[in-house]
Amino acid sequence: MINSCRPRSQWTLHPSYGPGTYGNVTPSEHYAPYRKDLMDSLNDSISYIEDIELQYKRLTGREHGGLVDVYRGDDAEVFLVSMGSMAKEMEISVDLLRKEGIKAAGLRIRVFRPFPGKKLLEVLGDGATALVFDRNYGFGSGGGIVLQELKAALYGGDKNIRVKGCTCGLGGEDLPAKAMAEMAKKMLNGKEGA
Repeated sequence: MINSCRPRSQWTLHPSYGPGTYGNVTPSEHYAPYRKDLMDSLNDSISYIEDIELQYKRLTGREHGGLVDVYRGDDAEVFLVSMGSMAKEMEISVDLLRKEGIKAAGLRIRVFRPFPGKKLLEVLGDGATALVFDRNYGFGSGGGIVLQELKAALYGGDKNIRVKGCTCGLGGEDLPAKAMAEMAKKMLNGKEGA
């Protein structure tokens, strides 16, 4: 336990001071405004993320990909949506689907919080189909967390966008591009997906 007699200047996070908690109790009259401020700050962070990315590009000449990175999206009708380690395989899946005549594109979510719903809606045109590949379950929700967040972003909008999703590759299970392309075709045909 932390010694409460320690001088205030030593109330810092440091391994030599042992375990402890900091700011763990918020009086009820401050809790709601604190949480609202936290949410507002998180939502406002999008402009900072985009600004830092522009600075990075100016300094290095390289792009990170933005909040959402689009692969072969020019004439796409079907968008494979994922994030993290699945994204590169997803791009190869898009190429395989294109060879079969399916106008596919890849949407790689690069920033999950705040969820880039507005940016996704800019990319997804009216009548598009979004096929979401999640590496998780949003327990009690009927799908993975990206699927649920995308559905929430679309809710109440005026675009007619079809959304299907599947959970795959849990626990680092291998998920080759060919398997992703097959799963995408099954979702398109209504044989799989939530």
